[in-house]
Amino acid sequence: MAISKIQAESINLADTFAFTGTVTGTPGGMVLLNTQSVTSGTVANIETGAIFSATYNSYRIMFDQFKHSEPSALYFQLGTSSGVVTGYQRNTIGLRNSTEQHTNNSSDSEIKLYGGDSSNDYKSNSNQGMPSGYIDVFNPYTAGNTHILSHLNFGNATDNGAQQAICLGIKIDTTSYDRFKITVSNGTIGATTKLRTYGFNIS
Repeated sequence: MAISKIQAESINLADTFAFTGTVTGTPGGMVLLNTQSVTSGTVANIETGAIFSATYNSYRIMFDQFKHSEPSALYFQLGTSSGVVTGYQRNTIGLRNSTEQHTNNSSDSEIKLYGGDSSNDYKSNSNQGMPSGYIDVFNPYTAGNTHILSHLNFGNATDNGAQQAICLGIKIDTTSYDRFKITVSNGTIGATTKLRTYGFNIS
């Protein structure tokens, strides 16, 4: 096939173009699949429909303007059309000012992303945009183990000190999961909260 070279100045990028053929070399980029928004009032949790599929093997859930109604811990669960599941292995590390907290569980009913005690020291405060960060979910739809990694930043509920929480979780089974659920330990999730889920492939 002959190759035509086109000067950049000769193309109006505001135009609409039609072409035939196959575009290759693009599957590794992140693609926005779903946005969950709290537009008014508050909700008890955020649960998606079916967004994990065979198209992508990895997913990133981005937090945007998340808001707790009161100091709270944050939890994550995988699910299917039948509901969410329990039984996760989990390690959570909280870094608060110059101190740290490490909690773990070999059979969690839900993955505790942060907030591992009865005090407010490692819970998020209720300011707008707390927390920010992401959750990565690897191979949820394949018939094998699902791995979860999260990194979230916020001001803690005791003195608003800078805090970050890193969580490593795994669900060991052969179930194919297509959705997730985010819940809080106290209060509700406030308006302007957005969770955006992106799909991407790691090959």
